Order: sequence, then structure tokens, then C-alpha cells
Amino acid sequence: PTLAVAGVVPLTGGATLQSPDLAAIVAAITAANQATAATSALPTPTQKETDAKMSKSELVTLLHMCGKSRTGDLTNLPTWLQDCSDKGMTDPYRQIIIQKYIMANTFFDDADVPLTAQLLKMVLKRAWTGKDGNINRPSLMHAMDGLSPFTMLDLNEDQVALLNDEQDLLNTASVVSIADLRGHRNKLKISIPIEADEFMLMLKRFANLLYAVFTDSCPLFKAMLEVIRVLREYSREARKRMTLSTKGSILWILLLQSRQFALGEVNLLCEFTTMHEDLRAKRASIIHSEMPSELITNSEPKPSNHERPKNPPTTAVIDVDVSPKKPKMANKSTWNPKLRDALTAPLTTAGQPTFTKIMQFCKKDAYGIFPKGSPICAPNAFFGTCFFGEKCTKKHTLATEAQVPTILNLLAAFIKNPEKIKLGQ
Repeated sequence: PTLAVAGVVPLTGGATLQSPDLAAIVAAITAANQATAATSALPTPTQKETDAKMSKSELVTLLHMCGKSRTGDLTNLPTWLQDCSDKGMTDPYRQIIIQKYIMANTFFDDADVPLTAQLLKMVLKRAWTGKDGNINRPSLMHAMDGLSPFTMLDLNEDQVALLNDEQDLLNTASVVSIADLRGHRNKLKISIPIEADEFMLMLKRFANLLYAVFTDSCPLFKAMLEVIRVLREYSREARKRMTLSTKGSILWILLLQSRQFALGEVNLLCEFTTMHEDLRAKRASIIHSEMPSELITNSEPKPSNHERPKNPPTTAVIDVDVSPKKPKMANKSTWNPKLRDALTAPLTTAGQPTFTKIMQFCKKDAYGIFPKGSPICAPNAFFGTCFFGEKCTKKHTLATEAQVPTILNLLAAFIKNPEKIKLGQ
């Protein structure tokens, strides 16, 4: 199908100012006083009209980005924008509204958007274009800023929580160095997914973000659906053979199209339409000459540690006077059998949620059983697993028989209704 979206039609106008005489000035002042009195008698505007914090030009741009008529008003925008415009609402609460709305509105059920603090702040501030000076030629440094497919990293709940926690610490710290800020930025390394399934998942996550933020009438969301539909028509083997350069070029073209879209220009770029036609024709070798070469370098798999070194030592030197080091004991996961019998079925029903998510659902914490600073890993003791695995710095100790009833009582709400976690209740 041919993709075409109408562009924005600029409005022009002007007026002529003539030199007034004294009588005209007096008449103008009198008319202004009368207008002020008439204005004070007008009804008070509604709260949302007063507190929308949005200029007319931004409103027109957002309506166009959502696929709505440019003559609409705030009520034609997505619900989250209307809710966030209420007076007296704090930014943290606005972020909660955005977070709930993105989680509740998905087009692809298997592609959850990673709700990092950086992404939520971008949506809250409506900073769609990122930080690049030249929006039409984005840099690799700022490719993860603004509305970008590169922000759709493969992160689980614990990794997102860790990143958000570090961002909160930086925000509340009295002194923060440039090295601290750069270190936090480097934790989110921009890269191209190597596996074909991960690449498709990245595209679907970005489509879900557009669907939630701008609704299903968004022109860029419809264009993303076309790209995903065409790639789904490829065989599994064809998608596996797709090179990093091709996948990187596709993502870079999507970034360019997103930057164009962020300006309110919803017409499709030549690069996008050419890429779409090449994918439809099964010409899966796509190259964009402005894609940074560092993007490929960052994404190439690192050599295995088990590879033989090029110049192995000829002789091994053994010091017989030095006692050998004791082997490091494995920190394996442990689970009390009674807890396993009681929790296996609820965990399976709920889709194996994280420890943090279950605690939030139960509105409880584990400090009554394992106080803060305890050397014992609470997630392992509760559920027989830990995000860090054997690399966990805390001990994977079996929950005692005396602790089992307390743990089960703490998790009673989850055990009774495990399916409600999926529904976010």
C-alpha cells in the first residue's frame, strides 16, 4: 500500500498601522477601558483551558501528530494529556498518570515499553526532538534522546528499577560531577539487536509507545505498522540473515522519520518510503550512508573468553611455596520446599513477576523478616530465585521453618489472586 500523509499548511496574514492623531489616541484609550470592563464581565474560563500550559501552536502540532484536525481543542488530545493538565498536579503524579496510561494501552501484547525515568520525563516535558542542534541530522550521542526507537532497550523490571533508582539519587544529590552524569548515561548503551526476534521486539515496543502516547490515528504509528507487517512477511531464515548494517540503517531511518514527526511534519521522508519499498520487494540489503559506524562497532558481539590466546605462554611457572587459593563457593539459589509447594502455582499464573512487583502488589515489605542491611537475599529466600543469580553479593540462604508461616502470611494477597498482577490491580 502507498503511504501518504498530508503536510501542514502555513497560515499568513498582516495588518497596516497608520499614524494616529490626538483624537484617535483618546478614542483608543476610551475604547480600551470599555473593553477591559466588558472582559471582566465575561465568564471565567474552565480549569483545563486555564491550566493546559500549552500554546496554540503546540496544540495544533500535537493534534496533527495524533492524526486529528488542526482546528480541534484540548479535548481532542489523548486522555493522558488532558489528565496531566489539571491545576495543582505535581510532576511526579503526572509521571504516574503517563506510566499507567502507557502500561494500559498496548497494541502488541508481547512488547512492553521500558518505562525508564528518562522516557517518562521526555513524554511529560513533550521533548520529542531530543537535544541535537541539527534535528535533521541527529548524532549518535543524542540518538537515545527524544522520540527514538533506540530507547526501546530490552530491559526487565529490575533493570528499569535500578536505572530509575540511580537517576533519583543523582537528582537528590547535593553535588554531582560530570563523570557521574556520564557514567549514568553510559549504562544505557546504544546498540543494534543482534538476534532477529530482539530486533522485531524493538520495533514493536516503539510502535506501542507511539500507540499509547499519540493514539492509533497517529501517522507515524501507522507507518511503523507497515514496516513491522512487511518484516513479518519475511521467512525466519531471511530475518536471521539480515546484517547488522541493514538493521542499523532501518533503525537510523526510523530515527530520522521520528525527528521529522516531532516537528509536526507528518509527511514521510524519501529515505523511509525507499526503505519501505525495498523491504516490500525483499531487497533486505539497506544502507544509509549517514548512519554512524560506531553504531555497528558498539553492537558487534565481543569475542568469547574461552578463545585461545594468540601467543600462549610456553611454560607455566608454579611456586611450590605458595599455598593454593581456596575455590570460591557457588552462591546457588535455594528454596524451602514448603514455600515452593505454596508459591509455584501463583507465580506461574501471574507470569513469574519480579520480587519488587509482588511486594508492591501486596503493599508489604520484607524488612520485618530480613531487616535492612541483612546479609541474606530476600528474593531468593521468598521465591527461590534472584535477578543476580550466583553473582549476588548476598547469601542465598534457605528460609527457616519458623519464617515460612510469616512469609506466606505476608504474601497472602498474591497467593489468593495472582492473576490480578497482570491486570495491574
